[in-house]
Amino acid sequence: MSRRIFAAQLLLTATLLVGLCIPLGLDATRHDRALFGLRLTASTDAYAAEVK
Repeated sequence: MSRRIFAAQLLLTATLLVGLCIPLGLDATRHDRALFGLRLTASTDAYAAEVK
């Protein structure tokens, strides 16, 4: 009986972790890519203004 309870708790914990970590990871990746694009654009603009 205790093995079934432990297995159920383990399954619930794993499901919650996957359900939370994957969306949060995807959101963090999207944020980092957007920030990289903005910094790249700003850097390119600054370089172009310096060259002129």
